[in-house]
Amino acid sequence: MPARLTAGLLADLLRLVPPPAGSVAVAPGDARLELTRLLVRAGSEVADLEDAAAGSADTVIVPELRRGAGEPVLAQADNVLRPHGRLLACAPGHLHGGLRARELVTALGHFGVADVLTVAPGVGALLRGGNAIVDLDIDREPGLLDAGPLVAVLGRRARDLKERSQTFFATLPRKVVAAAVCCRDGRGRLLCVEDLFKGHWTIPGGVVDADEAPDAAAAREALEEAGVAVEVGALIGVFTAAWPDRITFLFAATPVPAPTDAGARTGLRTRHRHEIGAVEWVPWDDALTRVAAYVGEQLRLSASEPGRVWRS
Repeated sequence: MPARLTAGLLADLLRLVPPPAGSVAVAPGDARLELTRLLVRAGSEVADLEDAAAGSADTVIVPELRRGAGEPVLAQADNVLRPHGRLLACAPGHLHGGLRARELVTALGHFGVADVLTVAPGVGALLRGGNAIVDLDIDREPGLLDAGPLVAVLGRRARDLKERSQTFFATLPRKVVAAAVCCRDGRGRLLCVEDLFKGHWTIPGGVVDADEAPDAAAAREALEEAGVAVEVGALIGVFTAAWPDRITFLFAATPVPAPTDAGARTGLRTRHRHEIGAVEWVPWDDALTRVAAYVGEQLRLSASEPGRVWRS
């Protein structure tokens, strides 16, 4: 089946945006003429998207959204749609050089259009070898959304600016944020912990909580994992990773108050005994070889060129 809207798919997709009556604006595309005829027969008042007045349409249909060219069309749709109006956007599927379903949902969300229904129209019929019809029992299965020649998203425009902002932020990428401390005492020793979950030695650190600043998270992790109150200093390194999509802030830190020799040997007590097996002040050179290789590399890089962003 070609990566285009057929008459059967068009008719089925129109049933996803009932009632057909009302003001409809249709974006450019090979299917626009056929789509307009179907809409007029259904009793809709139809206009070309380019000619429609601002806030005049109950529904906007974009029959062929192309990668790299969708933003101007969606901006027009945003201008033409009434508050809480419906937007039906179709695009060639990922396997046909088009968009992933999530990309199309995100593109609409950037204009304050919340996803109501995402389908790969006709993928069920394609799998069965039958006619091109929309079968919602199959076509909206999450595992099949990127398997068909087309992907379609039915969305609804935000009612107001508050709802628009909520919709927009819901589409933004999610990144794990972590913070850690390179905490050294008066003798230059590094605060190290044995992480039982990871199975290696490392430095105190962990995920930044909601509504928490990275430097505050770093101080919290030092206290929870190593039992050491620290004064967080300069940001000495930022490390990014692709999987999981993660960014780690590494801060210099000093203990408060500075431990005595006896305290350094005997006074360290983790608050997370289920997670941390041991806590030690370790001479710098020894620490670089004791901690996991990637942690040692982060420490070396931060010591040699403080404040840089490093991508792994």
